[in-house]
Amino acid sequence: MSAPLFSTGRHPEFGSWGDRAVALADALKEPLFPWQAEVLDQWLEHDAADRLTRLSAGLVVPRRNGKSHLIAYRILAGLLLLGEKRVLYTAHSGQLAQEMFRQVHNLVDHPLVKDSAPHRAFYSEGRERLEFDNGSRFWVRSRRHGDTIRGLEADLLVIDEALFLTNEQLAALTPLLAKGIAQGRGQMILASSAGDQAAATLAQFATTGRNAAGKHTEPLAWHEWAVPPGSDITDPKVWALANPSLGEIVPEQYLAGQVEYLSPEAFAREHLGVWGSTRRLPAIEPAAWNALAAAEPPETVGGAWIAFDVAPTLTAARVLVFRPTPLGRLAVSCDVSIDGEIQLDTFAEEVLAICRKYEPETVAYSRRTGEFVARKVEAEGYQTRALAPAIYANACMALESAVTSAQLVHDGHPSVAEDLGRAVRKPFADGTGWTFVRDSTAGGPIPAAVALAMGYWVASDALGGDAEIRV
Repeated sequence: MSAPLFSTGRHPEFGSWGDRAVALADALKEPLFPWQAEVLDQWLEHDAADRLTRLSAGLVVPRRNGKSHLIAYRILAGLLLLGEKRVLYTAHSGQLAQEMFRQVHNLVDHPLVKDSAPHRAFYSEGRERLEFDNGSRFWVRSRRHGDTIRGLEADLLVIDEALFLTNEQLAALTPLLAKGIAQGRGQMILASSAGDQAAATLAQFATTGRNAAGKHTEPLAWHEWAVPPGSDITDPKVWALANPSLGEIVPEQYLAGQVEYLSPEAFAREHLGVWGSTRRLPAIEPAAWNALAAAEPPETVGGAWIAFDVAPTLTAARVLVFRPTPLGRLAVSCDVSIDGEIQLDTFAEEVLAICRKYEPETVAYSRRTGEFVARKVEAEGYQTRALAPAIYANACMALESAVTSAQLVHDGHPSVAEDLGRAVRKPFADGTGWTFVRDSTAGGPIPAAVALAMGYWVASDALGGDAEIRV
């Protein structure tokens, strides 16, 4: 087991309920790794009056090392052993929040727990909760729906995916702990993988935690696994320094594949705990995209597919057209590019004009911003398709594969290149894939990147191409 690069210490005169949490995991045949036990030991440190000494705690560890398992047992210990009556877990994504709810629910449904902790489960997308007969409650919430959090109270607040946490969200969350802290049992836990300097809120906690490293009198517990600066990130011997579960639930073969697949900066951030620079690398290499520009409009055959996207800020919009070539590639042209305030009625007419020109088989769009325009398009008799989030993720990865394998040719429109240059990867929490998101440090929206992914997916799907990629 590797030691964290930065960690606070245990107070030699105080006790801890961590051993009770470890014993609970052993009883349920889900033993904790030594590093998880050490973190819990510090999180659950208490003084002579049985008050938790760590009002806040931070954990930064690369993905797939067992962070969620550790959090689940901290939640379970609070509900079953410590008398915490109000436990709230939040994540940036609703999917991760629901996964944590199912994990905790499965634990309290264990035969050794269920009879001693009778409860009822309520499943409601984004608002799942457990209510125990003794009055304790466990909720999960997505931070994307902040209005569902305001007004709640918590003895334990877990903020997962903290690299996406904003100062505004933190300001809305911290008052939830006021009553619990006053009663000597409030605790906030921030958990995350490493971010970049755009993760400003987590970075502030990281600075405080690193400054407290080695100390045992701080109200903050901090554990951060990462490789030391200057490490050779391609050396398998180095990987263990940042991955305390390497060889247990993180196979070395998995990291060996990731170091080949990801850019050096992305691999170092995702798997070695190295904070990235302020400017993140584009998901699609600009040079690879530029190399696919055609000097002259290519010959096309067959039908056409259209994809459009409007920036959520209504400050940019793009319409792309996809047509097959005799050589089996897809030709992409940007037929509408608007920067500035978008009037949806006017933009809908632009989309319809393109539809009338090409008579597309399908018009792809995002429900997040495209519903109004899509209804106008449908009213004219054209077929539309909105991609579900899981399919959109597949589309993003399929597009990257198409670019690297030269399955596309395009007209070299500068707006498309600019949007792609601002599109970075947002990895899934479980490490199975990613989607395009806007690099918040680069400025400007990415409607062309979104339209590219959607359009390539529906066109290649219809043509029997790479759209069969699945995660």
